[in-house]
Amino acid sequence: SEPEPEGELEPPSGDDALQHVAEVVAAPPCGAEEQELSAAPPNSSGRFMLLYSSPLCYRDEARGMIPLPQIPFDREWDVIVQAYDEAAASLRQDPGLTPAARRPGREPLRSEVRPGAMLSAQPLTATSLQRALAPVAAGNTASVLHLSAHGARDCLVLEDGRGTAHFFSCEMLRDVLGLRATASGGGLRLVLLNACSLRAAGAQLVDAGIPHVVCSSADLQDSASHVFLCAFYGSLFQGSTVGRAFNAGLVALRSHSERAAQAAAGHFLLLPEGQTHDEVLFPPRWEAAVPRTPSRGSSTWPARGQAKHQFFFPKVEDQAADSDSSGSGSGPHPRST
Repeated sequence: SEPEPEGELEPPSGDDALQHVAEVVAAPPCGAEEQELSAAPPNSSGRFMLLYSSPLCYRDEARGMIPLPQIPFDREWDVIVQAYDEAAASLRQDPGLTPAARRPGREPLRSEVRPGAMLSAQPLTATSLQRALAPVAAGNTASVLHLSAHGARDCLVLEDGRGTAHFFSCEMLRDVLGLRATASGGGLRLVLLNACSLRAAGAQLVDAGIPHVVCSSADLQDSASHVFLCAFYGSLFQGSTVGRAFNAGLVALRSHSERAAQAAAGHFLLLPEGQTHDEVLFPPRWEAAVPRTPSRGSSTWPARGQAKHQFFFPKVEDQAADSDSSGSGSGPHPRST
């Protein structure tokens, strides 16, 4: 059975509610080949933005306030960070991507390649969604926008700032996307809708000029979603094209031991269909190598602090405790209401 929220969710505090930074410090290339590798694609800021929503309840005119199942967005964030860490480890282990530059009279200076992504996250509200889809300033544009929320009747279920659901309809989304004509939104290249049955919303995003949209055509379970996300972002952060990363996510689902995950592979869509989606959004970047200490239980996995990950979660202890006690972070958990 689905868990019901216990306790009270403290209202999110805006942009500072949740912030994660994966620092990418570019180092001067050692040769022409490295210069070509570190070059970012046009209209790409190298930023990844997660907007998450899991309101406590929604208002029903006849029955009053109805509890909503809670989405374990902290677990979803961990999956994305894991994909980043695995991509970084894979890039470090590629001997062709770790050249040594020798300085006269000194020890070799090791340069290191890392995923060209900077990760951040904040609550999903009407304001934050408009700011992400139609930013006024070009510098505020993310390359990838990941939306984690419930889907209901072609609506994206947002936070209203008070723990109550805000059903964001396709008409509302169309109005926001209409602002892109005069806004500096050209840097947004990919939107991933991690929510149930939002193909209609995905089609609107494509019509608004976003070249890559990932969505689901049916109810989505968190357990299957996490399998797809880890493979998809792990490939994308290593410098794969959007199309190849999407296929990597589908293969991970089809080859999974659970039948529910295998079946979910038929529900994920990459829009617009029929396109090659051969754009690289996060080409690797060079930086000065920093000595690392392996974390406990692994001889190759870097400690999260060494990988320059910083976490600042809002005060949602009651919600997190409820998710942990129910096991919803790893088991089936629908994103429909």
